Amino acid sequence: MFVMILGINEISINNNKAYEYSLVYSDKSYGKDFYCNVVWIETSNNIYILNFEVVNDNIDKYKDIFNNIKNSFSNLE
Repeated sequence: MFVMILGINEISINNNKAYEYSLVYSDKSYGKDFYCNVVWIETSNNIYILNFEVVNDNIDKYKDIFNNIKNSFSNLE
């Protein structure tokens, strides 16, 4: 299996501390490479994990959607 981690970054999402990393992995059964973006968001009481995945060839079509979802995070505590 091929996996390439594209980095871990500390970010802020709506005044919450968050960490984000991306990776590309190859799925032999599907025969394609996949892009995966994982975001951990820490609030005062919880940790939320967002996981976005798409066929790597299509990342340009979905990256803005992933960013819009990530940046619209709202803590409902």
